[in-house]
Amino acid sequence: MPRFQRPRYQRALLDPKAVKAFYERELDDWTWMKEVPRTELLRLLPKGFKFVTEPHTHQLVCTVLGMKVPRFLFSLDMGTGKTKIILDLIRLRKHQKELSSALIAVPYLINLESWQNQLTTHAPDLSFTVLEGSKGKRQELLEEAPTDVYLINYAGLPVYMAQATRKTKKGNTKRAMVYEDAEAFSERFSFLALDECHIGLSSVKSLQYQLTRMLSWRAECCYGTTGTPMGRDPEKFWPQMHVIDMGETLGSSLAMFHAAFFKEKENRWAYSGFEYVFDNRKKLHLHQTLRHRSLRYTDVEISDMPAVTYVRLPAHMTAAQVKRNEEIIKQAREAALAGEPPTAPFIRQRQTAAGFIAVKGEDDVRLEVAFHPNPKINVLEQFLGELDEKEKLVIFHSYVYSGELIRELLNKLKITHSGVGHGYKEPALQLRRFIADPAVRVFVANCGAGGTGVDGLQKVCRYALFYESPVGPSQRKQAEKRLHREGQRGTVHIYDIVAQGTRIDQRVLDSIAEGKDLFESIVNGKERIE
Repeated sequence: MPRFQRPRYQRALLDPKAVKAFYERELDDWTWMKEVPRTELLRLLPKGFKFVTEPHTHQLVCTVLGMKVPRFLFSLDMGTGKTKIILDLIRLRKHQKELSSALIAVPYLINLESWQNQLTTHAPDLSFTVLEGSKGKRQELLEEAPTDVYLINYAGLPVYMAQATRKTKKGNTKRAMVYEDAEAFSERFSFLALDECHIGLSSVKSLQYQLTRMLSWRAECCYGTTGTPMGRDPEKFWPQMHVIDMGETLGSSLAMFHAAFFKEKENRWAYSGFEYVFDNRKKLHLHQTLRHRSLRYTDVEISDMPAVTYVRLPAHMTAAQVKRNEEIIKQAREAALAGEPPTAPFIRQRQTAAGFIAVKGEDDVRLEVAFHPNPKINVLEQFLGELDEKEKLVIFHSYVYSGELIRELLNKLKITHSGVGHGYKEPALQLRRFIADPAVRVFVANCGAGGTGVDGLQKVCRYALFYESPVGPSQRKQAEKRLHREGQRGTVHIYDIVAQGTRIDQRVLDSIAEGKDLFESIVNGKERIE
């Protein structure tokens, strides 16, 4: 049967009166909670409950909301403390003796370490298990003594809840949910948290959507966190809300959501013969509907946040990088015994952490060889995936080749960018493009070229990421001041990708915090390469 003759999508079977009633429902709107005084919010907490770390007012609002409404989406900008909200809600449940175990699902393996650090800071009284490793190891971890919190990445859920069914044409393993396994795993948890759910639950066709839906239906409470709930495609919001509140906000079927908020157009190439395009006239009504079980906080709404926040993103070096780093340390010690300057070993160690080696080829031509995989590039790719598409980002780097690696990634991801430094012509034009054109999302700046004398970034951007930091405190301050200066209207969020497996990145940042230049300290003999 030709595609255009296929039966109509189930939307055509819906009663128009039912669609109208769904669209015109009276729903909750929790935005008034933002105006509740802090003292009143504190009175709503259970008697005897104490925070480990004092929450900001917006975090307190979300915690109280989550305590009163057991299924909710917290849509907060990056860097505003979504993790702490979830951990405080778990502690509240435990305090009220309503917690068996909590499961926190995160997008990437690297996020597991971040959550571990946050648990240590905000909830040291909670025991936790990280479900990672081989399939056998993950099974062993689950069978050990139960803990308050279990951490897992979305891609790890099929280990417990699905099984391989066949190989695809591309050689990938196709998996399907096994009801008995999924049910047994789900029954362990009374609390479910879906971190950055816009990444894990973007499609109703995905296995992750099916598995998290089973987990949610078995849990007593389910919370989602996101900074970018739907991006440019409102349809992606439906699977997130359906898992979180079981259809209470956007309907129990995608067909109803389509009927209420989308236009139907013929498309002979679509499976059903029709496609559904969001009706922009209903954008305001959709946002009002979402307020039923979600709360949105933008950075500019938060008055008690610090002017600048700092976050370190760990990047675990490969075995090849670790081996190279050990060789450099050995060479540095030999050079010190011979009275040679430590300049070269220091630079090599920094380059290794950045993900490449500089060598001399034929005729003494300098060549750069990248490590594959490159952990820092992987972390940067994950960060870009989590950043709201409406936000702009400045990426600082120190080495020319690092800039080339960053540009390759941006081109691969089809992210429009401009910048200053090697590879970019007409710096003034590049800067104007970034400031004036909303489509230009990223500005790549060599710290030497873009760390000083560049003004205007603060008018359109509040996120900066250091692929590698300059060594000197004054250079670092100048780079940060490109955003944290007059004209900036929001909290500035500064991220550092820190290589794990070597101490060089950590030592650079610690020295800057002390107002020292690590390179000068090593050259002067006050510090040594390690």
